[in-house]
Parts: sequence; structure tokens; C-alpha cells
Amino acid sequence: MDEDIALKMRTLVDEMVDDILFSSHIEQFPLATDISTILSESPEAEIISRLESSEKTLVLQPRCVDQKRGGYCGHYALRNILWCLEERNPASLTQSLPLWRRYWTSIRLLLERSSRENNWWPWTERDICSGLMERTYLEHVLRHDSQVLDTNSQIQVLQYAYGSLLSDVSDVLVVQESIDRFRSQSQSSLSFILGVTNHWVAVFVQKIASRVNLIYFDSYNVPVLTATPDELKLIMDEKEEDHRKRKGRGWTLKEKEETVQAYEDQKNVVLMLAHCCSGNTNLKREMAKETIHSLITSFNKHVEDLQESEKKTDTEDGFDKSEYVVLLSVWLETRYHPKQLSDALLDRLCQLGLDQIDDAEAALLRAWSRNIRTRVGSFVATGIDVIIRLEMILDTVESILPQSD
Repeated sequence: MDEDIALKMRTLVDEMVDDILFSSHIEQFPLATDISTILSESPEAEIISRLESSEKTLVLQPRCVDQKRGGYCGHYALRNILWCLEERNPASLTQSLPLWRRYWTSIRLLLERSSRENNWWPWTERDICSGLMERTYLEHVLRHDSQVLDTNSQIQVLQYAYGSLLSDVSDVLVVQESIDRFRSQSQSSLSFILGVTNHWVAVFVQKIASRVNLIYFDSYNVPVLTATPDELKLIMDEKEEDHRKRKGRGWTLKEKEETVQAYEDQKNVVLMLAHCCSGNTNLKREMAKETIHSLITSFNKHVEDLQESEKKTDTEDGFDKSEYVVLLSVWLETRYHPKQLSDALLDRLCQLGLDQIDDAEAALLRAWSRNIRTRVGSFVATGIDVIIRLEMILDTVESILPQSD
């Protein structure tokens, strides 16, 4: 399609949406109003998940505009956060027109940036108009969009997948500082757009007096917080059938596994934020825990479990040291190189704060280190560089951990 024609089409659609939207008045609610009360009491709002872990913490998932096609979720997430910051009218939460007006506003802003960039990914017109909200696009919109800036609120971005926070430590520290300020005030709010596995979702947290209310938005409207495994299976079957009608095929095994993982991750990260904002834990402690458990899980899977499966019987206890050394060296070369152990484990734990390591995780690391020392014996005698370097890592690990009782 000719670029001038494409631009005219986008401008025309944008103007049409503006005309329709502003031809009718949408009532706005005061920003100090408790959103959970608005949603709970309005006959126009549908709550599809509700969790009340205590008298002071409430998690709600209202129905929002339902996403029909993959790839646009970032635009839905941004629209839902802006709904919390600007409108709070339950009648507009499930209306498509405000969503698409927001979509075209973002696309127009990104295309303006594209015109100033070289013609390479992700700043080509084709990339931008695909509808995918790349992390780079989202950050640009949050920094430069006038509607976002007019809210005077910082919308924070975190990424989470496969049970772990994937954001940089520096980003996690900044978000935790925001949570600390939030907890110190009697009335405050936080806004999050979360990249979870393969999907963008939104979370708005509001504090009224001593009560913390968390509003969770998923553009697929899957009640991951409260649905049973059987109910999620039915939802997956329905979505796969819809995919088959549109694409002519069902989901691949990989797509099914990613969907199951996404549901699990969405629930975990929302509950983690609820606990952090309520003061039951903090992001630094959670990231330290995830870092340690990821290491131990990988080690057990690729070294300990494989060694056990070999069932060596040439020694009294069935342990074959030479086999163990081979497995350990392969794990170090391909999974956790000593440089990565230093950066991803030691440096990360130090940045997060050694006081954030719980006793249980400290015990796990000590047992891991001592087990390797017992199995390997003399590291130098192996003659393998990565194993020799591992000994220095273990020395450091043991030195930074608090002494056990």
C-alpha cells in the first residue's frame, strides 16, 4: 500500500473515532474515589475474579474490553491503566472505542518517531503498524505521550516469566522504592504494566487509609486468580477452538505449554505485587529468592538428577566421581558459566542486599556449595578450567552468607 494512502487512512480513522467519542459525554469519577467500591457497586461492572486475603487487602479483576486477536495486548494494558488514572467510569471499561482511540494515538506517536529513524527494526512503519507493543514502543509512549504525562503518574514496567522477575536489578530497585513510598502514605496509588511470559497485563494499586486494593486487568479476561485447573482447561479449549476457526489449525504443543505457563505466571506476579504492596514481602527479597532457586533447580536438573539416572555402581554408594565432574563441567560451560555465576548470582545478590536472603535460601546455597566440594574433592586436580574457577565462586558464596546457627 502507498505510504501516503496508508497515512491518510490512519488519519481518517483517528478523526472518525475522535468524532464518535466526543459526541457523547463520559462521566468521570474523582481520582480519590475508591476504585474497588466503584467496581463492586456498579451494575455496569462485572467482577470476574475476587480475592480478599485479609481485611486490609483486596484483589479484583474486572471485565475489560475483550481482546480478539493476539499481539495487541500492550495497547489494551495501557488503555486499562489510563482508565484507572483518568475516567474510572465502569460504563466505559468494556467499550471498544476508547481503546482504539488510544491505540491510534500511540501508533501516531510511534510513526512520528519512525520518520526520524533509520529504516530498520523496530522503527519501520510495517513493524509499528503490526500492532505489537514492543518494550521499546511502550517506553517511548510512556515518556512522550501527552495523555500519559497529563496524569502526573509514573506507570512502571516490569517483566516476569517462568516464575522469575526478568527486569534488571536497577529497575526492580526503583519499583521497590515506589512501593516503599506507597506504603508510607495513607492515600496513594501505583500503576504497573507487566510483561508476563508472552502477554502484557495491567495492575493498578490503590491505598485508602490502611486498606490496599489491587485491580488487575487482562485483555483476554481469563480469571487466573480464582479459576481451578479444570476451569482453565476449558478456557484453553475454547480459545484453541477459536484459533482453529481463524487460523485453520489448533495450537502447537509449544503454544499450549506457553499458555499454561502464562496463566501460572500471571497469577504469581499479581499475588506477589499484592504481598509487596501490603508489606508482607518486597521485590528485592522475591528476586533474591528466585535467583537462588533458579540456580539450584538448573543444577539439580542437569547435574544431580542426571548423575542419579546413570545409576553407577562401580563404587559402594553408586557414585561415579568422573561422571559427576563431566556433568558439572558441561553445566558450567552451557548453563551457568563462572562469569554468569559471578554476574547473575553474586553481583545480583549484592545489589539486592545480602540482608534480603532468607534463612531458607541461605541454607540452600550453603548445602549446594558443600555438596559440590564433597563430590569434586580437589578442584585443581580435575584440570578443567571452569571447575577450577568454580572453587573461587564457592569461596565467595560461603563468605557472603550469614553464618548458620
